[in-house]
Amino acid sequence: MRITFEQYDLLEKLSNLKTSRFQRNKHSKEQIERLAKIMKELGIRHPIHVHKEYGEIAFGHGRKEAAKLNG
Repeated sequence: MRITFEQYDLLEKLSNLKTSRFQRNKHSKEQIERLAKIMKELGIRHPIHVHKEYGEIAFGHGRKEAAKLNG
């Protein structure tokens, strides 16, 4: 098994992040609101991961929506 660790080397505006064309998970409005509340109280504990080759979100579509909700 290959384990890799990504380096957090770029901060990007939410508006520049592209949704993955392979994203199948759907988050309900209630889930996004709950996540936004948690993020507001505790901060962002897990960053949004962007695929380097495609420039699309690999993990964190719900986090992106929650961050947008928090402004």
